[in-house]
Amino acid sequence: MIVRLLGLALGVSFLISCAPVASVRADDIVLEFAYGSEKEQWITDVTRAYNAAGHVVKGKRVRVNPTPMGSGEAVEEVLAGTRKAHLLSPASGAFLELGNAESRAGAGGKDLVKIGRWIQQAHVDAGATPRVLSSGGDTGTGTP
Repeated sequence: MIVRLLGLALGVSFLISCAPVASVRADDIVLEFAYGSEKEQWITDVTRAYNAAGHVVKGKRVRVNPTPMGSGEAVEEVLAGTRKAHLLSPASGAFLELGNAESRAGAGGKDLVKIGRWIQQAHVDAGATPRVLSSGGDTGTGTP
């Protein structure tokens, strides 16, 4: 199942943002979002609005579950596989460049995230194991 999240975020490459996921139902699609805690107020405001809007895909409500943390810590945990995140937005694109370089040097040989200043759609395979699909930065344009 593909979930389309629409939006625009200046300086943050995600379309959705953060606020605690309230009243999650068993059949909800919950997107895990790790982000740099420097953005907490903005992320909280935007995610609260997104979650309150009641977006539904194929009969299932889409909710965002934000987790503020240190930017380097977030990237390292996703690289190590100890944090499963659908969305990742550290405070600086430099963390993404470093994470991608480390990921390419590893066994998979691929980038950890796609980097773009403006991402207008993110497609999430809700049935898949959680993974980072896209992230913020200051270079280029892109969609995952």
